[in-house]
Amino acid sequence: MTLIIGIRCQEGIVIGADSMIKAGTDFSNIQLTSEKIRLFRENGIAAFAGDVGLGQIVLDSLEEQEIPPSTAASKNEMKDNLTQAIGNSMLSYHNMVRNFGGQLRIPDVLVALLDQEQPVLVLYSQAIPIAEASEGMSFLTSGSGANLANSFLKFLEKSFWRGESPKTIGKGVFSALWTLNHVIEANASMGVGGDPSIAVLEIDGQTWKARILQSEELELHQESIDEIEESLGEFWAHLN
Repeated sequence: MTLIIGIRCQEGIVIGADSMIKAGTDFSNIQLTSEKIRLFRENGIAAFAGDVGLGQIVLDSLEEQEIPPSTAASKNEMKDNLTQAIGNSMLSYHNMVRNFGGQLRIPDVLVALLDQEQPVLVLYSQAIPIAEASEGMSFLTSGSGANLANSFLKFLEKSFWRGESPKTIGKGVFSALWTLNHVIEANASMGVGGDPSIAVLEIDGQTWKARILQSEELELHQESIDEIEESLGEFWAHLN
């Protein structure tokens, strides 16, 4: 049970996630928190939705593996290389759980990285093997809260983005945080909760870098969200 969100902005990529996991197989079990976002290399971000143990193994492995960039001759080479890297990271875990009589529960993995010096956002999912964010599809989601998140992001796309991807990283962070807040409040009983976590892939001078935002940075966006929600409430109060 989880929620991961990726937003393709005109200035880079934003990935957000909740931090709640379940320590068991039913909704009555204890709820814990876990980091679902990890940086790898200087300009890669990965987040998982699904099995916590395997998800963390995938993220650990991506930190260690070299993922060759694609060449101009092959548009899908980067995605193929990334698929192979994720598959390699699952192999040893698969053998281990099989030896213990278990089944491999493959997590969904959301990845942001550079391909030919351009930021790319890709989702590897059991439902849709590979999905890539594009100008016509600016966000990708996965996890038990994905349906709620998709509806809210569509609202933001229509009302705030005006049919385009967010121009700045700040607008992407604002959108991801507001969506996470909405789903956490509405879907906590289904296992989406804890504190939101957000990472960005952005240009720093002449270099693309990935980083996880600090709580102080998220607080500034939270203040803006609070102001907008208050303004909407005042607008509603003055309706006849």
